[in-house]
Amino acid sequence: GIARDATLRGLKVILLEQNGLASGTSSWSSKLIHGGLRYLETYHFRLVRNALKERETLHQIAPHLNRPLGTILPLGLKTRPKWLVRLGLFLYDHLYHSRAFAKTRTLDPNKDALGMLKETYQQGFLYQDGQSDDVRLVMANIKDAANNGALIAPYTKVTHIAPEKQKEYWKIQAIKTHSDDAQEQHFYAKAIVNAAGPWVDTICKLAGIGPLGLKAFRRSMARIPAPNSYPVASWPFISGPKEDWYAKPDAGQLIISPSEEVLTDPHDAWADDLSLAKGIARYQEMVTTPVTKMTSNWAGLRTFSPDRSLVIGPSVDNSSFFFMAGQGGYGFQTAPAAS
Repeated sequence: GIARDATLRGLKVILLEQNGLASGTSSWSSKLIHGGLRYLETYHFRLVRNALKERETLHQIAPHLNRPLGTILPLGLKTRPKWLVRLGLFLYDHLYHSRAFAKTRTLDPNKDALGMLKETYQQGFLYQDGQSDDVRLVMANIKDAANNGALIAPYTKVTHIAPEKQKEYWKIQAIKTHSDDAQEQHFYAKAIVNAAGPWVDTICKLAGIGPLGLKAFRRSMARIPAPNSYPVASWPFISGPKEDWYAKPDAGQLIISPSEEVLTDPHDAWADDLSLAKGIARYQEMVTTPVTKMTSNWAGLRTFSPDRSLVIGPSVDNSSFFFMAGQGGYGFQTAPAAS
């Protein structure tokens, strides 16, 4: 998104990616484009409004990659009171006026996909968020950036960064990671945007820039067969009453996640068995059909600053070194919104 926006503004851009394009969390996300309903409880109204605004923008720019998706928020015996949930959803509906996404309504057991939910949980609300094809969205941005002159360099790992000629420009050294010829490559730039996700502080160290103290949190997901072979493609996203798990249709099956945050070091993430077990157990507490097998699983890393604020802008150590970091699960929305 940054590369595309910069090229459209007439800048010369090179994108260096140490792995394959969209190989990290960008391809292992929940595929949701949402405003962050849970952040209303911590009074992050501006964050939610901006995310909702960007949800609308992404839908307008690429409706073929972003479509409305119904979201069921059931009420249970040990959840927030109904009036409080309704108040939160009222704010969610009205913090930003949307023309593409429908307003909240009460669940209708005769109309909504509730057969899988136990009767105790068939009371609640249905609201809309967005669902995206995350990999296609990334590749569409990259293709447009390349068509407008950006140089895209996957499997290119940065090994050293240093300012040159009294900090007038940066010299970047890198090597190809998937090549028999691993010769060092040199690039020169007047400005650097550090959008390395969990590896942001690693890039800071290479450039002699003070680290941000970012922390990476793993989130695991499992894919299971559709309950009773139901055609689930039209089903809504289903969130646990405490938002401690969710399930959503994907490729004719269901994705289940415990919505957990497990602190970890930056790495090529894999699913944690205990986290998967928690997510499936929370899901089974509310549904009528047991889970008999898991067809696949994966994990992604969500990165936050110490105070969970976005880190966007120049470094205090060098004004030509910029950050786009600490986006957590909002990378697809905050990157274009900040431009």
